[in-house]
Order: sequence, then structure tokens, then C-alpha cells
Amino acid sequence: MAVAQVRENGFQDRTKVLLGTVDDVPAVPPLDAATLFGVLHHVPGDEAKRTILCALAVCLKPGAPLILALRRDRVSVAQPSRLLS
Repeated sequence: MAVAQVRENGFQDRTKVLLGTVDDVPAVPPLDAATLFGVLHHVPGDEAKRTILCALAVCLKPGAPLILALRRDRVSVAQPSRLLS
């Protein structure tokens, strides 16, 4: 579905969709942004959630956004640098 929307909107030349675990996200080159939709509520425990967020944060360029969808009606933009401090 995400790939189809990327194509429909003409973003395929500048968007890379990764499907897998956080361990599959390459740290190089750093990412311009990352999204995490409908995932964290399935992860048990705050420490496991923090581990995922920190792993994504280190893959991002400095100042790049991490966009989280926690519920269908709520989207947040996190400052990844705050996750690492």
C-alpha cells in the first residue's frame, strides 16, 4: 500500500521503502527522514520501544525528522536527538 502511494504521487525516484526490522535499516548513507506507523503499540515494554527509536535515530541525518503514527488519529514528529540524550 505504501509503495503504491509513493508511485501514485510520483515520489519513487526520491523515496526508499524498507520492509523489515529496525536491524535491516542501513546506517549509511544517513536517512533524510523516517516513519514508523502502527508499530510501537505492538512492542511490549518501554525499554524495547526505546531501543527501536534509538536504533532509528542513529540512522538519520542530524536534524532529520522521525515521524510516528501512534494511533490512526494521531501523528507525532519526534526530535531523534532527544532520544539519544
